[in-house]
Amino acid sequence: FATAVAITRAAYPNGADVVYLARADDFADALAGGSLSDGPILLVPACGTLPTVVADEIRRLDPQRVVALGGTVAVCDEMLAQAAAA
Repeated sequence: FATAVAITRAAYPNGADVVYLARADDFADALAGGSLSDGPILLVPACGTLPTVVADEIRRLDPQRVVALGGTVAVCDEMLAQAAAA
């Protein structure tokens, strides 16, 4: 999680309008989303608790939208809600 956060800090020093979430344990959605250029991709567990380092980075980025790559089949509603509330 920390590596993705370090990349977003360097690439998006002034925040981002949109943040994409991708499962950390399944690379397909993150790989497909790699061509998106309007916001960073942060890795998260499929479900459970949003890692603190990721929550802190979402707050720093202050996005208008948080999008789950692969939808809620890949990233559960609970994880998406935690990220949106961060």
